[in-house]
Amino acid sequence: MTAVVGEQRSQQVLDAMERRFAKDGIHAVVVSDLARELGMSTKTLYRLYPSKDDLVLAVVERWADRLQAAQRRRTASDMTSGERVRSAVQFLVWARSQMSDQFWADLRSDHPNAWARYRAMASEGRRRSSTWMTAAMRPGIDEAFARSVLNAAVEHALDPSVRRRSGLSREAAIDAVVDIWAHGVFVDPDAPPPPPPSPASAG
Repeated sequence: MTAVVGEQRSQQVLDAMERRFAKDGIHAVVVSDLARELGMSTKTLYRLYPSKDDLVLAVVERWADRLQAAQRRRTASDMTSGERVRSAVQFLVWARSQMSDQFWADLRSDHPNAWARYRAMASEGRRRSSTWMTAAMRPGIDEAFARSVLNAAVEHALDPSVRRRSGLSREAAIDAVVDIWAHGVFVDPDAPPPPPPSPASAG
């Protein structure tokens, strides 16, 4: 029972921390103010998370858990190749949009462990999707280059001035980018990706 209460308390702390990060960035969040908002002493909060850096890292770890769960759902479903990419892009755009620009600047400059974990999370996400993406791609397509093109196109779609000129909402712009990219990269973006080759046949 105590462990359950502790876990609930930890999640409440992380929820409050994310709300503060989203608005003000990391540097502006004062741990004693956070504790007061949660109705606990600073000492109690520090028993859960011994430092502010531990709090930041815990937030990033929770993102990693969400990302992995979303990837497992996509892989286990009968989504088409195009739908998988759309779902992944929408998740990442949503996750990034939850935090202020100041948060990302603070994360990179002041919290190297959490920043490294965020980068590792992104790399792991790419690794997990690499097998099915490679199997679904047209022959001769370089996966790393194709990913870089997708990233650049998504950034373009997120630019408000681009969307104003196109008359598209953010969601519609992302859908258009994924549709154009998927039809250029995949053999059949409207079909589930083929199963990856077994280790025996690959060898």
